[in-house]
Amino acid sequence: MTSPEIIEVPALRAVGASIRTSNQAQIEAKPGQGPISTLWQTFTDLDVGKRVPNPHVSGEVVAIYHDYESDATGDYTLTIGLRVTSLHQVPKGLEGIEVPFQRYARFPVEGPPDTAIPGAWQAVQETDLDRACTFDLEIYQPDSTAEMVKAEILVALND
Repeated sequence: MTSPEIIEVPALRAVGASIRTSNQAQIEAKPGQGPISTLWQTFTDLDVGKRVPNPHVSGEVVAIYHDYESDATGDYTLTIGLRVTSLHQVPKGLEGIEVPFQRYARFPVEGPPDTAIPGAWQAVQETDLDRACTFDLEIYQPDSTAEMVKAEILVALND
């Protein structure tokens, strides 16, 4: 595997739905019934795209892994939402989150979401990156579909 590109990403804001989970909970779940799959369904059911009053011009959907209990093996909060320009009007039932400027290792992802995303996270696990476990991101391009995802996984690095 080629080494990931190291990039700096400016602060970003998002509004979406959140859950507290762990990688172990995802592994133990039946395919398509894990907490992450459930959160994606919640994101769709809540029609987040139509409820967010100040979407970012990019139209990107983001999955933000944050509030890590310890490291990548512990519990964390996952928020799936839309990038926004401001957190001043967060609709009821959704959460606003601000991700600070940070250095990341970038892993491009393209393919069927049920295999491409887990495959990219497996590649992350196989690296010896000095992970910060602060804010890790999945940023989905607006032309992604349920059958073909175009995204990037950004893994926060220690300075």
